[in-house]
Amino acid sequence: MDAKPIDQRDIENEWDADIYRVYFWTADGGGCEEHELTGVQDVHEVLAWAATNAGDRVPEIFVRHDHSQEHGLIRIAGGRPSAA
Repeated sequence: MDAKPIDQRDIENEWDADIYRVYFWTADGGGCEEHELTGVQDVHEVLAWAATNAGDRVPEIFVRHDHSQEHGLIRIAGGRPSAA
């Protein structure tokens, strides 16, 4: 990891994250259960919800970002397990 000071004025836009996606993967990455979370305070609430509901599954967490006519996901935690 590399951490360095930045000039906060280099950003032109800032959006609040209000839609999150949580994917619960089976350990082998072959199966997935998907959830969309809205009405949450912040990412800490999403992380806590995912941890509580994961069971033996692997959570992958995204922020849904809507820009103009496009919808996209920005991964913020976890990842899909590799297929065995």
